Amino acid sequence: MKKIILIFILIPIIGFSQNSNKYKEFNAGVYVNNLELEGWSGIDFDFIFPGASFLWGKTNYYSNNLFFDYQIGVAFPSLITGKAGLGIGSQDSPVTFSTGIRPWPLTYYVQLDFNNRFIISIEPFISSGIDGTGIATIGFRF
Repeated sequence: MKKIILIFILIPIIGFSQNSNKYKEFNAGVYVNNLELEGWSGIDFDFIFPGASFLWGKTNYYSNNLFFDYQIGVAFPSLITGKAGLGIGSQDSPVTFSTGIRPWPLTYYVQLDFNNRFIISIEPFISSGIDGTGIATIGFRF
């Protein structure tokens, strides 16, 4: 039910944009998980694993300096990925800021976009109560 309500809220936002920008994006980054070994009191370490993704996306810009960005694509190691979020900035802004959610793996994200080309994203896992667990990526749009 919550998904249906969210869809009905987002459909008008997607449909009434002032202008839009379609793009492709390549990302590379790391998955970080702070693990504590069971039975080994006080022993923990950071598990770091590389990853990459290729995405197709679209950004809808609005006259009030807000935008809605969504993308879907292929990734390693998760195979399929995507995310959607809201941001502040225009198509001509040198830097934009956005925040949103990635459904798999379940993370929220904060993202900086420089000149609609270079992206830095930090994505802590929502389902994890462990500090330092999430994804960090850098990306390039074309």
